[in-house]
Amino acid sequence: MSIIFLLVLIFSSTSHSCWVRQPKSATPPTTSSTPPPIPIGDCKCPPLKMYSMNDYISNNEGGKYLKNQQSWNPTIGVDKDLCTFNVQCDPIPGVPNYYTVAFRSNGSPIYVSLKIRKRSLKNKCVQINRVINNKNTFVEQPRYIGSLDCRPHTDGTHQWYFHDYPVFDLGFACVADVHSFKCPIIKIGDKVNFTERDPWARQGSLYISECPDNLYPMLHSTDAYITTGGARKPESGIFEELFCVKVNDTAFAWYFANKQLNSVWFECHSLEEVFGAGSKCVCGAFPQINNRNDLEKYDRKGEYKDVQIGANNWSASCKFNMECEKGYTAVVFSANYDPIILTGNYITCTYNPLSNWLRAWFVNSVRVVNPAGACLLLPQTP
Repeated sequence: MSIIFLLVLIFSSTSHSCWVRQPKSATPPTTSSTPPPIPIGDCKCPPLKMYSMNDYISNNEGGKYLKNQQSWNPTIGVDKDLCTFNVQCDPIPGVPNYYTVAFRSNGSPIYVSLKIRKRSLKNKCVQINRVINNKNTFVEQPRYIGSLDCRPHTDGTHQWYFHDYPVFDLGFACVADVHSFKCPIIKIGDKVNFTERDPWARQGSLYISECPDNLYPMLHSTDAYITTGGARKPESGIFEELFCVKVNDTAFAWYFANKQLNSVWFECHSLEEVFGAGSKCVCGAFPQINNRNDLEKYDRKGEYKDVQIGANNWSASCKFNMECEKGYTAVVFSANYDPIILTGNYITCTYNPLSNWLRAWFVNSVRVVNPAGACLLLPQTP
């Protein structure tokens, strides 16, 4: 499957002096040809692809739901001496709200931020943000996360790695976010205190939802409860990844972290009530699957209904590995992605790049919503 990374990166006035800028068209492309890849100096990793053409997006398995959104090329800033780069989506006429979206060919959509070299932080060369009404929704915060880098791959090539997991065919596009008032109305539960963040933005997804003590704001769709991963105050919810997508000329749908939502509510619940587990490292719950009833709640397609469930020799934390007894395999289930079979890589709770106040779970470099883990006795492949 392909993957999208939704990022918003807006640069300060000094950023242009810090990087070699690659040329960018002043207007969105109108042809269906694919622009040439952008090399990163002398870096051995593959050049970055430009995914701005709608037919190119429609062929990306994880990102094709964005094919009807207006898109255009970003600017790539390259450091000639180091394997580092930045991405900037400049505004275009008539589009005050937009994201920067990164695509890849292996994995699901994921929100990430780029690795910025340390001396860039000192010079404040980059901001990471979402753009609403031609303004950053994020404070100025040059941020070094160190989670995306170029390294040797197992096949002898060099590849981009995010959280120690390879990212293939990495590329970017700017994607408009201008349909929020065409999406279905979001209903509000009785306990939720709902505040519009920016009345002038004309953006129907910009809200702060607050709940009484010990309750968490949640998006409730027909098949999922979703928490925001708030680090500053769990009772306050900012859902930066809530995005209205044009399905076709007459239909629009809400998405959150690349998951389509239906019949959306804002509600207040405890994590124990919904997930049977408390918050871990402010990212939210990461419960263990210990029995058949637990598995049925997470195994949406019934792929593992006849598989034996083993003992869980692990507990969730800010960064951990799932340990299983001999012969059993660690599998992570989530609301927004197919089950992930682990092969030794760690699981982490880390920054959501759209806000300093949000965190997110990442598994095999995939941003997962409402994850749960199981140790399963999988059939042996020949």
